[in-house]
Amino acid sequence: MCGGCLDGIAVRAHWRVCMDGVIAECRDYESLVRGFRSRIAALNVRCEDIDHIAGLPLRYCAKLIAPIPVRSIGKTSLPLLLRVLGLKLILAVDGEVPPRITAQRRSAGRAMLAEGKRHSRHVLPFRDPEVARRARAIQLLQQGPRKRKLIARLGGKARWAKARSGNGADA
Repeated sequence: MCGGCLDGIAVRAHWRVCMDGVIAECRDYESLVRGFRSRIAALNVRCEDIDHIAGLPLRYCAKLIAPIPVRSIGKTSLPLLLRVLGLKLILAVDGEVPPRITAQRRSAGRAMLAEGKRHSRHVLPFRDPEVARRARAIQLLQQGPRKRKLIARLGGKARWAKARSGNGADA
């Protein structure tokens, strides 16, 4: 089984080690990045080509897998990299559950994980921040100075009310 790195191992020898389909065994973020590096080296492909195929910005892949990364692999870039490199993530049990985890199980935790007990999360209407900025600019242009003043006044009152209620609870 491969640790996901090419330290002192030729690419062909590394590929033979990974013939069972396991490219890397990851227990932390750094080993995940090393696994991506080893897969890119095994495929003998440039980061620019990966960027182009995945639809990522130019040199983004190089920023993700650099020895001192400039960017982090996130929920947007992870599926793109997995698809382009022909990889998938599999979560497996690594031994037994530690005793501290089993002792701290609570019924409330189980209730929260039960089907149908999901907490709704505020979803932003715009996924692209540039589109959101443009929409806000249009909204500001359509509002008159009175409307903007009213919104600012209501926001200030809400913030002060929140601050006062927090201070009253401390006393």
